Amino acid sequence: MAEKVKTTLYFDGYKLGKTQKFFVVIAALTYAFDLMDMSLFQIVTPILQENYGITNEKLAMLNFLFFFGSFLGSIAGGLMADKWGRKKAVLINITIFSLASLANALWQPHHLFLMEASRFCTGFGTMAACTVAIAYISEMLPLEKRGKYQSMILGIGTFSIPFVAILASTIAVETAESWRIVLGIGALMLILVPFAVVFLVESPRWYISKGRVAEAEKVMEKCLGFECDMSDAYKNYQMSVAAYKKISFSSQMKIMFDKRQAKQTIVCFIFAYALGCGNNMMSAYNNAFLVQIGFPLATVLSAGALAAFGQPLGELISALFSDKGGRTIPIFIYSMGAAVMFVGIGLANNVWVYCAMQFIKTLFSAGAMALLMTYIPESFPTSVRGSATGYIYGTQKLLIAFVAAAIPVAAFSTFGWLGVNIINALFWVIAAVVIGCFGRRTALQNIDAMNCHTCDPEVVETNEATM
Repeated sequence: MAEKVKTTLYFDGYKLGKTQKFFVVIAALTYAFDLMDMSLFQIVTPILQENYGITNEKLAMLNFLFFFGSFLGSIAGGLMADKWGRKKAVLINITIFSLASLANALWQPHHLFLMEASRFCTGFGTMAACTVAIAYISEMLPLEKRGKYQSMILGIGTFSIPFVAILASTIAVETAESWRIVLGIGALMLILVPFAVVFLVESPRWYISKGRVAEAEKVMEKCLGFECDMSDAYKNYQMSVAAYKKISFSSQMKIMFDKRQAKQTIVCFIFAYALGCGNNMMSAYNNAFLVQIGFPLATVLSAGALAAFGQPLGELISALFSDKGGRTIPIFIYSMGAAVMFVGIGLANNVWVYCAMQFIKTLFSAGAMALLMTYIPESFPTSVRGSATGYIYGTQKLLIAFVAAAIPVAAFSTFGWLGVNIINALFWVIAAVVIGCFGRRTALQNIDAMNCHTCDPEVVETNEATM
């Protein structure tokens, strides 16, 4: 019988196995449906306004409820991930957002509160699932290409979105009720849940955090094809949390704001807030505002669908640069690029100039968001990775909810199309400056060693023989 390979590095230094590749597919689809919901809802908002009297103020409330649900979902998703496991948490929340998407499509005009409830649940489920997936991906991929694979997962997952947007834009204007088909697309993820229950594996890092060493070793063997000894990995984890009897909320805060971690935690919060607001502030208003300044609805929908091709392309292109410059330099460049393009969008004097600017902006913003999703979870230790990611994304979504509800409509009515886009650009500038000047470089580093200040250096070895 072959001797077990002793390792504390999990998947670092190894290629992806079949089990991890299936996981990558599920993660990609989870991201896709999260982003797809926002795209699909943006397509139908002008139709809801025209046919059912949904005013800008009512639209702002629907948008607020979606992001408020996202706030609660992010926190709940992170807590679920740390308490119940990454696999169970992601599957529960995929089911929630799929059922909520179906409820969006079944809404009846005389019951606005039902749409409000379903938009809240959609936000909860999509963001909870994505929060778990973000932590899950960091724990299941090798350090050498963690950023690359993260960007590829996003790019592959969202590659269908432009095609779905074109199809949805065509369907949406066919009849007065066609928008229901568009919103119902989000429920299709339910089909994959039974397969994921059977074939998705739990994160071995989570098993180690719960003292379930034998189960962690079984997952490692399934992924890598040989038996692993994870006893030293468990020793390291125990040392990293030795000062805490229990990983409660108070101990999570102590770990996140420990003197050696506090600066990076604050950077992650501010960075995520600025990037999130910059990326989502106008998500529900772009098409509606363009129609209100005189652009034809059909042309706006077509232009928006074409510009959506920038989403997967931006994420896939960012894979080429994600693991360079310590992760912080690419983030700075992508964020500043998005800021410049928002000003260009504000200056656009016809819908096709807008389309070109929106496409280029999407290249930059999609790349920046892909880098964000890699950067946040790798900045925290396993003991709080899920929860910390949830707290950051949760409070980010709460801030977005207020920003999206308060700023766009007021700024558009006061400063016009250019003014609201300049305000949007400022969020991207803040994100670039914070990460460029103060962010820790995280690329190409083992996430356990990087975030463990108490581990035994003799145990956190390089395992060069297995590389």
